[in-house]
Amino acid sequence: MALPARKLFDELDRRFGSIDRIRKKVAKLHTKGRVNSREAHLLVESLYLNAHSGFENFLERLFVGLVTSSYKSTIPGVKPKVPFKSSAMARQYILGPRRKYMDWLPYDKTTEMAAIYLRGGKPFSVLSQAEKDVIAKSVAIRNDIAHKTKSTHEKFLTIVIGTTVIPTQERQPAGYLLGVYRHTPTPQTRFELYLSQLRTIAQNLAK
Repeated sequence: MALPARKLFDELDRRFGSIDRIRKKVAKLHTKGRVNSREAHLLVESLYLNAHSGFENFLERLFVGLVTSSYKSTIPGVKPKVPFKSSAMARQYILGPRRKYMDWLPYDKTTEMAAIYLRGGKPFSVLSQAEKDVIAKSVAIRNDIAHKTKSTHEKFLTIVIGTTVIPTQERQPAGYLLGVYRHTPTPQTRFELYLSQLRTIAQNLAK
């Protein structure tokens, strides 16, 4: 019997909640001088990679779950073009003989596969451009943290920072994520903002 897609979102939501609780502990330790700025930056980067990995894993599990009909969506029109009998069969068929893992990000990779295996590419095709932009920025942040090359940093500056005027220390991924983007009604960091936005996107996909 197919499970509601919402269950996949609930799992991601718990993971994000755990990650943010750890982030808050790191922030308190940093404020108290128990960890220095470099240590806080490394910890925040690690937490963000964990969150981004969780979101990508969510996309894969939702996609495979829908094409195998092991998960069901309440979004009208979500249906596989050719249902697979098992997750193993779906992954083997989609991967082909030369690939070792499936790529879901940048998000175009997900929508391209969805167009092939799901009618109308739903639910992955229903995201707004604003939601796709959030994912693109998250990918740019993730890549600069993971690879730290000139190319990934230039993309981070172009895609994420753009023409925004911010302090020099916030023109690096960790400093950017720790930066406060909103002061009222309570201060909120960009780390919190991105987790909240990715959470909402996942919720919209897994209805």
